[in-house]
Amino acid sequence: MAFYRLDDAGRHQAHVIRVDGGEASALSSLPSGVDASVPPVWSPDGRRVLVTGWIEPQGGTASDATATGDVQVVESRSSRRGLWVLDARKVEPVSPEPLTGFRNCSEGVFAEDGRTIYCTVVLAEEPEPGRPRRTAIGRLELSGMSRGKGEAAGAIPILVQDQVIAFDDPGFDLSCPRISPSGEVVSVLGRSRRSPFFEPLRLGMFEVGPTAAPSPAWLTGGDAFDREVISYQWRAGQDALLLNALDDGGVDLLTISRTLLSRPRVLVEHQDDLPVGISSFGSGGGVVALVRCAVDSPSELWVLDARGLQRIWNPNQWLEGIDVSVPETGWVTPRGEEPIPYWLYRPQGIEDDARIPVVVWLGSGPGSMLGPGVFKDWFPTQLFAANGYAVLQVNPRGSAGYGRDTRRRIYRDFIRGPSRDVFAVLQHVRQQDQRLGSGGEVILAQGFAGMLATWMISAMPAIDAAVIEDGVFSVSTAYAEHADWAVLRELLGGIPQDPAVLSITREIDPAAHIDRIEASVLLVTGSTGGFVTTHSTNLMHRMLTLGYKNVQHRAHQADGSEVACVGQRDRFERILRFLSQQVERP
Repeated sequence: MAFYRLDDAGRHQAHVIRVDGGEASALSSLPSGVDASVPPVWSPDGRRVLVTGWIEPQGGTASDATATGDVQVVESRSSRRGLWVLDARKVEPVSPEPLTGFRNCSEGVFAEDGRTIYCTVVLAEEPEPGRPRRTAIGRLELSGMSRGKGEAAGAIPILVQDQVIAFDDPGFDLSCPRISPSGEVVSVLGRSRRSPFFEPLRLGMFEVGPTAAPSPAWLTGGDAFDREVISYQWRAGQDALLLNALDDGGVDLLTISRTLLSRPRVLVEHQDDLPVGISSFGSGGGVVALVRCAVDSPSELWVLDARGLQRIWNPNQWLEGIDVSVPETGWVTPRGEEPIPYWLYRPQGIEDDARIPVVVWLGSGPGSMLGPGVFKDWFPTQLFAANGYAVLQVNPRGSAGYGRDTRRRIYRDFIRGPSRDVFAVLQHVRQQDQRLGSGGEVILAQGFAGMLATWMISAMPAIDAAVIEDGVFSVSTAYAEHADWAVLRELLGGIPQDPAVLSITREIDPAAHIDRIEASVLLVTGSTGGFVTTHSTNLMHRMLTLGYKNVQHRAHQADGSEVACVGQRDRFERILRFLSQQVERP
């Protein structure tokens, strides 16, 4: 098996280990490491491993700086990547040169002949201001990939004989090529250039050969199936695709036939009327193996075969004897509005007359999705419920998992509209059980949901506390600081200086409403593993402090990678400690 492991310098490197046991061997010692977000790929003969790596160290250096008038401009090279072919039989890590051909490429896969590689290529053409460079699918033809019996590894250098842009669509950024088992089709993912936020990531395919169409045949993304595709692969030995997609609080596993080109058919979606999440999957030997997240267990290994779905490994023995909170599910339909889905997790063992605090879980803002089938939400929701809080998850307008029309409802209305939806659900659950919220009300938010949380606590004095992690609080600071600033241009329908955009920006700016905030606020940075909003959080903290508000600020050391278990424990211990000072627990 091929996998990645951190070296002493903190860079990911490729390793292999035999499936029958033994010690792992390092294959690479790339100066800037491999890109751990792109899995290693085996060659058809099992002799080599293809990896995506960084061409230069991430971030600019002094040598990259150029003078432009009085301003020194540093070119960030963190996004430039290349492909490396590593010999799996070497016992010492090597640092070979990347394949030549394309200056910036990634996500390579071998064709059946072992000498052809398809990959994602960043095109050199200059994009429009504020737009990323386009991506297309390239093809590399290699020499030196086969050697005779007894010939030493690496004796024949691997060279690029030819490189060409095989598939390109000006309307879409193409990525993640995969080759069908028959070798007749290359499938791709496509992201709309015109509307990358409101249009779902879609799945398409090209016929291989001289008569290949200039644009892919899209299998998803139309009105028949407009959910966001997360990942996909070809089913072993079949001209059929497996894919997972966001849907109503979970992640469904689906299949679609290349020959029928019909709507994707759902293989796994719900358990006892609650959504589940299929985070990863694979196929072989006549079965589909999948990792499933459900309310009763955060992560289990299941297989799907002709007999149906069967669990084959449960690594969560620590849950034996523990009563997890099974959420109540429902929909609220305010007058003149669309239905709003929600899930309510109640604390266990609560007395009939107990005062129950409510945590309103907002997630990361526009375009995100909450629900029982979302793995990253499993631990926080169960942890808060186990500590005496009711947890309310709401998917307001603009959430993923409900199609294009639901997402488009937040065009130029990504704060007021969603806040009305959340308030409507909160009011509904209070009316159903007056104990809910009697012990206090709390909002938890991350990222762009920071603007929504700030708006809600300024509009609703009944909210006692808010915890906002790496929050975005204003359009101006997000444009200046955040890596995903371009999302705002699509949400607002223009650039910051447009009169209509200026009007919206002023209306939702926290400076205009901060005097109305009465809730205690905990601002946290570096705790989620995502983008760290240092400047935005510092500005919000300063405004609250100058306004004599009850605010605390905690900064975690962050390196942009996934937060380790010990970091997660510290994160939630701090949040629970803060909340215990603000609300009343049963």
